[in-house]
Amino acid sequence: MLQLVAQAVSLMLAGVVLARLYPKPVDILNKLLFYGTLPLALTVSVVRIADLIAFSLAFGAALIHMAATMGAAIALAKLARLESGRELVTLSSLPNALFIGFPLAAALLGDSKYAVPHAVAFNAILVLLLAYLGSRGPRRVRAAVALYAASFIAGLVLNLAGAYRVAASFLDTLASIISTVNMLSFVVVGASLYPLRVSRSTSRSIALVAAFRYLASPLMLLAALSAFSFLGLTLDSGFVAGSFLQSIMPPAVTCIVIGRELRMDESLIAAAIVTLTPASVILAVLLQGVGAIPGSFG
Repeated sequence: MLQLVAQAVSLMLAGVVLARLYPKPVDILNKLLFYGTLPLALTVSVVRIADLIAFSLAFGAALIHMAATMGAAIALAKLARLESGRELVTLSSLPNALFIGFPLAAALLGDSKYAVPHAVAFNAILVLLLAYLGSRGPRRVRAAVALYAASFIAGLVLNLAGAYRVAASFLDTLASIISTVNMLSFVVVGASLYPLRVSRSTSRSIALVAAFRYLASPLMLLAALSAFSFLGLTLDSGFVAGSFLQSIMPPAVTCIVIGRELRMDESLIAAAIVTLTPASVILAVLLQGVGAIPGSFG
């Protein structure tokens, strides 16, 4: 965990330097991530899911939870006519299910598998989010929606066809390479922080994102789990704990890649990621320490 944090900080500092001295490579990197490694990562991550049917209940709860949170953000952005509506929706919809979610689940719950349902749901929500953002956007955004949707469907088809059983070693190696490349998203975060300007408007927007991540998101999860309980469906206690842990994760680093490509407020997105990432880790550790994570057995 500490090693990952050190890597992230180093990459952000590299991004600051690049933004100051030679910004062009950052634009190239962002396009490589958005149109290349992120769709490929989507496919590979879905292909590598073990027991796709076995954890479908936890996945369903995660998908409903994340979709409801995204829907609430969209409704607020439209009703309040927020100036940073697209940024709020993006930051609220995509939690950091991998970079922070997996190590935290392993450290606090004893197994990273309890973060898997949200990591898979992340892929589906990413496609839905791009569809929303591109519904009235330029052609290249609509093309991106098709690309990500095709990547997700390809992953499902290959998973059900048993591709991972046949080529596990290759897919694991490919996933490792993709993960390393996608860490370069932190370079984009650093570049977007330069020069750092945090206005009152930015601070208010970050506070609103925090309210969604730490209040609206857990409440949406409670509603989803309550609905499942009402229907007589019961989730494994580990997955319940993992779901609550995921419900308070910070915005995903992927948000900055999307924001930069779709010409959103990069500084706001980068500042929200940098601010809420340590806040989420501290909050998760504190909640686990006092036994406030439902289903937790750590």
